[in-house]
Amino acid sequence: MDLGVGLVAGTAGAGTGVFATAFALSVPPRGHLPRPVLRPFTDRQRSRATLTGAVISGVVCMIVGTVLGSSLVMPAYWLCGLLGVALAIVDVRTRRLPYAMTGVMYASCAVALGLSAARSGDASPLVRAVLAAMLAFTGFLLLALAFPGQLGLGDVVLVGWVAFSLGWFGWRVAVVGLLAGLIIQAVVGSCFSFAQGRDARCRWGRRC
Repeated sequence: MDLGVGLVAGTAGAGTGVFATAFALSVPPRGHLPRPVLRPFTDRQRSRATLTGAVISGVVCMIVGTVLGSSLVMPAYWLCGLLGVALAIVDVRTRRLPYAMTGVMYASCAVALGLSAARSGDASPLVRAVLAAMLAFTGFLLLALAFPGQLGLGDVVLVGWVAFSLGWFGWRVAVVGLLAGLIIQAVVGSCFSFAQGRDARCRWGRRC
């Protein structure tokens, strides 16, 4: 662990998170994604939410930087942490997981993991990551087909990325990460259902 890298990554994440959060707050439930927000505090009603998102982004990025240090893959995971917070905001607001955002997460990890594998001369972590992504994607795609309306394709794509990014570190890490995600989703869904009444259901993101 490298606390110095973590502090730099966290500071950069908080600063960039202001714009990422403002963008996430402007994503509509349907249609094309908006252009990047260059003035995140023009809407005073969203200023508090923007600052909250920036703080969360900073904490996530600091953890990523501290754990991964100055490794070759750290910048990609830093970017994915930043986009992950923004994606969570979009999902909570609109029940939408845009392919454009998850696509960037896939691409950044693919480039970083490929370069790291080429540098070390050991392709086994990359192969494991790809296999984990394929297995998770296929498994959740079958679940989405078996239970239509409860699990969307956007969720399937995101789960594939989670398995891909964690599979690099080992099978156990990938499995624990996926299980943790399912547990968190169940808890959040239960909270939404409790807050909105017995008949409310918190479905995962469907539209992209």
